Amino acid sequence: MTLATFDALTAAVPGALSSAEITVGQIVHTGILECPPDLLLHEAARRMSAARVSSILVVENDIPIGIWTERDALAIDFDHPDSFDRPIRDVMSAPVRTVARDLSLQELAVRFRDEHMRHYLVVDPQGRRCGIVTQTDVVLNQGIEHYLKLRKLDTIIKGHTDLFADRWAELIPDMRQLKY
Repeated sequence: MTLATFDALTAAVPGALSSAEITVGQIVHTGILECPPDLLLHEAARRMSAARVSSILVVENDIPIGIWTERDALAIDFDHPDSFDRPIRDVMSAPVRTVARDLSLQELAVRFRDEHMRHYLVVDPQGRRCGIVTQTDVVLNQGIEHYLKLRKLDTIIKGHTDLFADRWAELIPDMRQLKY
């Protein structure tokens, strides 16, 4: 697929935003689960499960000092029965990495890749906490151009690709419903 064809396809999709146009602030989860550094791991895990989130922000004196994620939980030695009776401060990841809420999704995807992170604390221009954004959020909110850039059009569609371009407007709502 040529760049001109790609641009024509993405321009033909009404309401389709590219990941360069979507900001972190548009997809951020604003309900931040927080805990003190002395909270025991079993209680942190219970709270994360109840809230259906993959991370908990560790806060002391209203300052984020660490984060504990599902990935951190995988590093725990389950052979020792007292593994979950330790304070979260012993196993949290620190320092907490932050991103600005006006960062584009495209820029965020690059940061996730380059910094090997899965969670960022989102902050406003004054440094106040806005929410948490995850690598999964980026994947679920990538624009259509992300999908098209990964594949040549003729490997996705069998038959006449020129006929397909006229149907993008009809197909996008169905594709969005399948995403969730």
